Amino acid sequence: MRIIISGGGTGGHIYPALAVAQEICRRNPSADILYIGTAAGMESKIIPDAGLAFKTIEVTGIDRNSMIKASKSLISFPRSFFQAWDIIKSFKPDAVFGTGGYVSFPVLLAGTFSPCKTYIHEQNALPGLANRNLARRVDCVMLTFAEAAAQMESRRVVLTGLPVRQDILKVNREQAWQKMRLKPGVFTVLVFGAAGGQ
Repeated sequence: MRIIISGGGTGGHIYPALAVAQEICRRNPSADILYIGTAAGMESKIIPDAGLAFKTIEVTGIDRNSMIKASKSLISFPRSFFQAWDIIKSFKPDAVFGTGGYVSFPVLLAGTFSPCKTYIHEQNALPGLANRNLARRVDCVMLTFAEAAAQMESRRVVLTGLPVRQDILKVNREQAWQKMRLKPGVFTVLVFGAAGGQ
């Protein structure tokens, strides 16, 4: 089994993709997985550190606050599409799977022009731009929240929930209390940042 996975820009896209990759490898140790991201994105460090093969394409997000910057991103899109197409043609995947973010769009779009199956996963109740535009082209859309389905035109939608890495599920509660200097039995509220960790 050969699978290309793509998703980047924020941890909200990268970590669910990594969870899926790790689960595929757990169930099928002979699976060959290639992750496609950008050289400047968070995924360029997280994915290789996790031991997965990693390749990059040149793509930037669309800056919706600047018409000039948005135009530059759109003009450079054909290059990123053909970079993704070349990787797909060379790797010959059985499936291409994306979790959103601007890097996933050219990869999944290129995948829809190849014989492989294409899948996307949307982590949010309000789908992102890439996944909204890919939904009608891919073979299957997977969702964390059922309400996202109303905003995505797709031939097949499956409610899967959010993919979670096994190492998170194995965290030792007592060690976590000690590391974070928390007191067991004391009501505690955890406040944390968004996908960028801010």
